[in-house]
Amino acid sequence: MVEGVTVVTDKATDIERKVKCVFLGDNGIGKTCLLLQLCYSSNTLSRKQVESFTSAYIANMDVNGKIYQLELWDTESHEGKDSARQQNFPGTDVFCLCFSIADFESFRNVETRWFKEVKQLAPRTPIVLIGTKLDLRDAAEGKKRGKGDSSQRPAGQVTHKEAKKMAKKIGAIKYIECSALKQRGYVEVLNEATTKRL
Repeated sequence: MVEGVTVVTDKATDIERKVKCVFLGDNGIGKTCLLLQLCYSSNTLSRKQVESFTSAYIANMDVNGKIYQLELWDTESHEGKDSARQQNFPGTDVFCLCFSIADFESFRNVETRWFKEVKQLAPRTPIVLIGTKLDLRDAAEGKKRGKGDSSQRPAGQVTHKEAKKMAKKIGAIKYIECSALKQRGYVEVLNEATTKRL
């Protein structure tokens, strides 16, 4: 956890600044599950339906004694929704480009679709790369160890090394792996989203 960052339960506090974070990635990769995990792990987060295809989750965060309101935007990834999704981009402080560690195609789409979209419409906005469903890689690696085979990765899996390389290639300020199921890494997502634009 980033030192000096805590979630605030008192909603009557003075807000220093709002920080808007938009989550992008293929359907079915765990973006919404990640945000729901954030909601259920903290009573200070609330969800509001913005459009039928977009939801925003709101949290007040204390960063070194100053209160920031963090807006986490969950977006639809269907190609027919591109224009509507992109209307949420203005004012974004941080983009979180997401892929499933267990879905190599979603990983490729980070570069070919999501990064391309951000680079075209908001080229100076920081990016955090997020690998979801870490528990599926852990489970696959556990099975391999049990069989004594550690020479190859499971089909379709993204390795930590590949993801770090992608983060560097797209100029991401951070790569985070998380699992909503195992409740790992999601707090770091909040911390990075809050502190990278302060």
